[in-house]
Amino acid sequence: MKKFILEASDKYPIAVTSFGENNATKKIIVISSAIGVKQTFYAKYATYLANKGYLVFTYDYRGIGDSKPKKLKDFKAHFTDWADKDFLGLTQYIEEFYPNHEKFLIGHSIGGIMIGLTRAYKVYDKIVTIGS
Repeated sequence: MKKFILEASDKYPIAVTSFGENNATKKIIVISSAIGVKQTFYAKYATYLANKGYLVFTYDYRGIGDSKPKKLKDFKAHFTDWADKDFLGLTQYIEEFYPNHEKFLIGHSIGGIMIGLTRAYKVYDKIVTIGS
């Protein structure tokens, strides 16, 4: 497991965790969270998938979990920011650094809806949505 900060497409810092960095299957899964759900909620599932050979990424949307600012007062974020800045930023990172990997998305609730709000749908080979 590796935690790091990724700049969203508008340079906002997004907290990301990767699981299975040393896996050689060339298959990536992005787990995109439900509204208000921290990425840590998906850690056991991400670990399970990593143990099956996948490189898995989880992340916190701006304003949530480790991606929230020190003060939430007057902080503004819209679900479209989560889609076309946060989710798209992670997708662009994966595109750049893992161009030859097969890419999958598991989207929970709004995390599954985001695929239709950005150009990211072109990047993922398969998509699973849960309660979206």
